Amino acid sequence: MDKLKPCPFCGGEAEIEQIPAATFDKFAPHCKSRKCIAFYIGYCDEGIYDTRSAATEAWNRRAGEQE
Repeated sequence: MDKLKPCPFCGGEAEIEQIPAATFDKFAPHCKSRKCIAFYIGYCDEGIYDTRSAATEAWNRRAGEQE
């Protein structure tokens, strides 16, 4: 599993939560700190991904970095 970068907002630890759906699982990266705005990113439609690797890639992407 790829390592997650620290939260871009608070510098805290991040995690990828597996969210069970009707017939398949989804993955939502977010900050572990409930005090951080990025804790709630994993609970909106734009923050949910089909695979763990896609969720990791999205979380680790930072503005201004080369792809």
